[in-house]
Amino acid sequence: RVRFAVSADAVALLADPARVARLHRCPGRDCGWVFLNTSGRRRWCSMDTCGARAKMRRMYARRRATGSADPTGEATG
Repeated sequence: RVRFAVSADAVALLADPARVARLHRCPGRDCGWVFLNTSGRRRWCSMDTCGARAKMRRMYARRRATGSADPTGEATG
């Protein structure tokens, strides 16, 4: 039953060109999930997992680039 329901939903999704255009693969590291972007602004499959990890990686990279390890942005050392 579950497989039939998933298959039927997939066929309905792929039959609608407007919805297919909103189908995206998550750019998260080692993720690979596919999601339907209904808002037009969504980037990750889940903000709780892939989105939060990507934001943390960017924040740590910015801190390393500026030489700051303090969350307030003040140089330490």
